[in-house]
Formats: sequence, C-alpha cells, structure tokens
Amino acid sequence: MARKKAERTVTGDIIVESRSYGTHTRKPRGTHKPVEINAAFKASAVNLAKANKAAALLKREIDQFRHDFGGGLLWQRMLSVFRGYYKNNEAPNLQGFRHFEIHKDYPLSRLMTVTTKNVFVEDGSIHATLQLSTPNFKRKFVDGYCIGLIAFFADFEEEKTASSVDWTPVIPLSKPLEKVEFILPVPDGYKEYLLGVKLLAAEGKTVQKNVTITGMCCIESGLIQAPDNEGSTEN
Repeated sequence: MARKKAERTVTGDIIVESRSYGTHTRKPRGTHKPVEINAAFKASAVNLAKANKAAALLKREIDQFRHDFGGGLLWQRMLSVFRGYYKNNEAPNLQGFRHFEIHKDYPLSRLMTVTTKNVFVEDGSIHATLQLSTPNFKRKFVDGYCIGLIAFFADFEEEKTASSVDWTPVIPLSKPLEKVEFILPVPDGYKEYLLGVKLLAAEGKTVQKNVTITGMCCIESGLIQAPDNEGSTEN
C-alpha cells in the first residue's frame, strides 16, 4: 500500500495527526540552518594555512640533518611558532627558533651546554665561535664525539630555503674542546640565518647513529645584511 503523502502548511511544515499529542506541526526531517562563519574563524583558517606552508618549508630543510633523529613532535612545535607569528600579524622569520630543541624527548641540553661567544657575517660567510661543556653521554663505550654547526637560511616570501654545515673531526672525550670555531658559506639571496648544533657520539673513530646519545638544537639567529654589513651576537 502506498504511503500517504504528508500534508504541509503554506510555510512547508509537516502537519502531524497524533493520538497522543493531537494535531501539530513539525519541521521536515533532515533540514538544517546554514552555518554562519564569523570573521575571526575565517581569519584563523587563513592563518593556519599560512603557518602550515611556512612550517613545511623550513622543516624540509631541517629534515636533511635528522634522518637519524626523527620524532620529538618537531612538526607540531614548529607549527605553533609560525601560528604565533600570524596570530600577532607578524611576518614569519627565524628568530622564534632560537634555543629551539629539535627533539622534545632527547634535547641537546641533556648532554652538553653550548653558548655562542661570537657570530658575525663577513665576506659571504658566517663566522661562529662556540663555547662548549664536556659532553656527558653516560655510555661506557663512548670515548669521543663530533659537533656540527648547521646554518639554515629561509625566505618565506620567495618560498625558498638553503643550508650549509661544518663538522669537527672526532674529538676524544679525554681531550675535550672548550671552544670551537666554524665558518659557513652564505648562499646569495637570503637576509637571515638560523644556527643549529648537532652532537654525535663516537666509539673510536666511528660515529654512532643512536637517538639516545644524539642532540640537536637551534641556538642562534641573525641578519645577514646588517646596516654595517656585519652583525655580531654574544651570550
């Protein structure tokens, strides 16, 4: 038997004949009101998309140096930094990543302390002097270490990044260095840099790729084209 078509009012509501509630009307099932999105929500969505783009750009460059050091909620924490820029109507830059640990669970600070004593840009290169503590790996087989200084460059308007790195040879734990100097070439077309330190443990002359005895942290940022063509920082 064909189902009787429900009667409707002039406004489209359905007329219901009910023994319990008598005759009344209801809205058709499955109807809804259009969702109204306010300006703040729209702005937040736009800022999130911009933050995602900037974070992905920088992370791709950093990832080249952390094949043996993955995880650590890096993406989430980087995204948080960039979202903060856009929320405050600031252009994205590298300054927010000073003293930024690459791995949340295995920070460089648990193994050693690093301080930038002198950083300046001259003749197309970054010159950096680092003050170091003796690493404490808490592993009997570890008898040496090596340190890499990585310079990250980013232009978020042009959507491009670059990097350069300089490594020490294996340094014996019996003869640790208190100070290390690095020189890193600067590619053309960039206005700012971010310096990151990576520490690797060694057994003899063999570098150990083990996340538990590895540390990596961004420690300093600066401008390449300072007013006097030379910038310096000292902590």
